[in-house]
This record gives sequence, C-alpha cells and structure tokens, in this order.
Amino acid sequence: MAQRVESFPELTQSRYPWGEWLDGSVWELVIGKDFKGRPATFRSAAIGQAKKRDGKIRTRLIRGENGASDRMYIQFLADDRQRLG
Repeated sequence: MAQRVESFPELTQSRYPWGEWLDGSVWELVIGKDFKGRPATFRSAAIGQAKKRDGKIRTRLIRGENGASDRMYIQFLADDRQRLG
C-alpha cells in the first residue's frame, strides 16, 4: 500500500563519472569494463547527461574483429550559445 513520506529522496550517486567524461576531451570507453549494458542504451544516457550540461555528445562505436562492440568514443560538445553568453 502507498505511504506518505517526510521528504523527497536525494539523488543517488551516478554509476558513471559523467563530470569527468564530459569535460570536452575525447574518451575511449571499453564496453563491459567502463560501462555495462548495450552501447545504444549507454549512448542514450550520455545524450541525456550532455543535455543537462547544455551541450551535445559525439559518439563513435568501434566493432572488434569478432563483430562485437569493443570500444565507444565519446566527446562532449558545449552548446555554442552557452559559450558566447
């Protein structure tokens, strides 16, 4: 049954270091080591995190010799309007 609580819960710590990864540098992430799950799902999360920071994300997925996804490269791009303002 639903219950009333005293306050809204605080955000939990993110499982990924978005502040570091979205510093504008190009980051090489190893799938299965740096992030878990499907690359498309991770990419969607990265897009959302970049949007929260008034920017966009550039991604590239590199497939290994066996056809499996091995690495994803990401780079945060700040919105030009924010840099000019």
